[in-house]
Amino acid sequence: MKMAAHNELGHIGEELAASMLIGEGYTILYRNWRPEKGRQEVDIIAQTGSQIVFVEVKTRTSNTFGEPEEFVSPDKVKNLLNAAKAFFLEKKDCAYLELRFDVVAFVLGFHSHKLISYRHISNAFQSDPYFY
Repeated sequence: MKMAAHNELGHIGEELAASMLIGEGYTILYRNWRPEKGRQEVDIIAQTGSQIVFVEVKTRTSNTFGEPEEFVSPDKVKNLLNAAKAFFLEKKDCAYLELRFDVVAFVLGFHSHKLISYRHISNAFQSDPYFY
């Protein structure tokens, strides 16, 4: 079965993001992680030093209607926060690590999927200080 075009584009973006994060020294812990209870999904969970980084990947073929990172909706942020809480409840061995939320944004060529632009936005949003 052929993947829908937007799903294929998202998959390409996630592959690129994982490769670029590894190139920046991150360790990829999980891809497309879902909590045992809940429907939220985190594109990439990575570690750098003493930080666990929850990464949302946004990929577009144009920035005509805005930059890819502008499409991280308030609902998506809420879902990522909830997924992060579930992650730390499930992965007790990670509880001592710091938490960070990043967005990795790509614009790729419409037909070629050639990389046009890439941005890694560290600390794209914050959790409250009493997160867990």
